[in-house]
Amino acid sequence: MPAIIAVLVEQAKGGDIQAARLILERTLPPVKAVGPTIEAELDGFASGDLKARAEAVTMAMAQGQIPVDVGQALVSTLNTQSAIVESCDLSDRIAKLEALLNVNR
Repeated sequence: MPAIIAVLVEQAKGGDIQAARLILERTLPPVKAVGPTIEAELDGFASGDLKARAEAVTMAMAQGQIPVDVGQALVSTLNTQSAIVESCDLSDRIAKLEALLNVNR
């Protein structure tokens, strides 16, 4: 393996773009685009329920307070959070019904 790597390095130094690409692809992590951090005051976001939070994000996008892609990511996160809350609520309701019916697990 060291001999193969040495050959690739020499080829890359000699101008072989494919060899250079192969070395870089295998040794460096891919670069991912990261958007800038933003700060925005979203009315109703911190204390509201999930619906109020989604409305706050939508209004912030509509008013240009936050970029659309950031708003979409926030709404997607809220959607995931909603699914988690629904699942937990359903599980709690089932447990209460089972307790009422004395169902053994």
